[in-house]
Amino acid sequence: MERHFRDGHTETWWAADARLGGYGPDSPCRLVVATTDLARLPEKATWYLATNLPHPDAPHAATGPRPPADLGEIVRLYGLRPWIEQSYKSAPTERRAAARVCLKLMWETGRFACRALSAARRCTAW
Repeated sequence: MERHFRDGHTETWWAADARLGGYGPDSPCRLVVATTDLARLPEKATWYLATNLPHPDAPHAATGPRPPADLGEIVRLYGLRPWIEQSYKSAPTERRAAARVCLKLMWETGRFACRALSAARRCTAW
């Protein structure tokens, strides 16, 4: 897939659903791996994501609380994370409380339902 950036440049990214433990494309919590380099999997350009957005072909996709998302949509959404974090950090202190509430609401509604996979965390309803 091609990722397009504000400065006009593009990057080619590859993404795939993976299976590990209870994670997988058919489970309520998907594991997605996205990278710019399939051979080397560079640390700064490879994402291991857990998401509660269902795979379009998952059995629970039509009945779940969140809309299904293909790999391109998951990579696109997670790609917004640095921009959102930077915007939050640059907000004046008095606006941060309101921004925190808005960000929490966006995450909970599934619009940004991706998070970095960590061995210490389990996928839960947010």
